[in-house]
Amino acid sequence: MLDYYKGMDISFLQEYLEKGMKTYDLDGTLIDPLKLAKKHGVNAMRLRIWHTPENVPESGGYCSLERTIVMAKKIKHCHESCRFWHPDSQYYAKNNNHVP
Repeated sequence: MLDYYKGMDISFLQEYLEKGMKTYDLDGTLIDPLKLAKKHGVNAMRLRIWHTPENVPESGGYCSLERTIVMAKKIKHCHESCRFWHPDSQYYAKNNNHVP
């Protein structure tokens, strides 16, 4: 187990990227935001998911199960050793028992 966790919520990331957001390292180099987070010690990430995103207009559809799975796979690819993406280490609400 790690001595500490350094985490961030990236639920908004896909939406921002699709709207043209770019991330830069401290030296001004363009860098993938997940690689930047890993480079600076982030070892835990949170993704928000809406049970019924169609009923949450402010979600813009970005917190659906399908979009969340896509982002989780990107995190997995970038942070292979991070345990937080793995379904076996997650807790689900009673009505979300169908989620892998």
